[in-house]
Amino acid sequence: MNPLGFLLLASFCLPIVATAAEPPLREQAIAGMNRAAEFYRAKASAHGGYVYYCSLDFTQRWGEGKATPDQIFIQPPGTPAVGMAFLKAHAATGDKFYLDAAQAAAEALVFGQLQSGGWAQVIYFDPRGAKAGQYRNSKSRGRNYSTFDDGISQSALRFLMHADQALGFKHAAIHEASDFARKAVFAAQHPNGAFPQVWTGPAPQYSPVKASFPDYEWRTENRLKNYYDMPTLNDDLCTYVAQMLEDGWTIYKDERCRTALAKLVQVHRVTGDARYLEPIPARSRGSGARACPTVASPATMSCARTSRST
Repeated sequence: MNPLGFLLLASFCLPIVATAAEPPLREQAIAGMNRAAEFYRAKASAHGGYVYYCSLDFTQRWGEGKATPDQIFIQPPGTPAVGMAFLKAHAATGDKFYLDAAQAAAEALVFGQLQSGGWAQVIYFDPRGAKAGQYRNSKSRGRNYSTFDDGISQSALRFLMHADQALGFKHAAIHEASDFARKAVFAAQHPNGAFPQVWTGPAPQYSPVKASFPDYEWRTENRLKNYYDMPTLNDDLCTYVAQMLEDGWTIYKDERCRTALAKLVQVHRVTGDARYLEPIPARSRGSGARACPTVASPATMSCARTSRST
């Protein structure tokens, strides 16, 4: 049972042909959406958050694996995705029920925000859970690995920012968590504009180097165990980050978001200025540029390696 499916359920239940005695289609759609959302929030929610799928009797819940009653998932289509659906429903209808549901989902994310500023794939509300994180709420002392993998921290922060805006920036905990997360994101950005897969604190400081292909057999040599600390392109990481930074600028007019985005995006595609292609090896400017449309020109060393391997 897809979490977002409930909010769309009404559209599949509407009659194709309406009679004169029936209420207008919009009213039918809103009524159906209300029934679906109320049922979903009452039955599928755990601590205000959500997973990917539930059995029809709600006795079993799954994300990327079976979930306990005290777990919620962050990775799309988990809690942030459901929360965004509630916010869109509120914007369309003005019904406070949807805003309250979105607020509950945002508060669940606040509970599970790591001390490093972002989120892991799962939030454990039982502090004795085997994989409970080192949350800012001090209720557990687990791992402190925030991740950009699979859009996890990006989607959580995007939703928090939108929820903060919808609540008029008056919910202190949500507003503070959004600000704390943005600061952590800025600190995690590498000097060359790229972002790691995982972070526990500020990125290392170094002088960016001109992009080049490895002078060794990279498939078998010099492999790094901590690859996740390095600039990463996997699973649309840069696309998710760019969307998050764009929303941060739009919602807060946070100049730091625009600065970080300028370091990340491929400036040549926007400006047409050839000087932004200089760091990119000539043989990778064709397929490599197409393969990495959202990668910053300073971070094209990673992009070049991607194009080399594809």
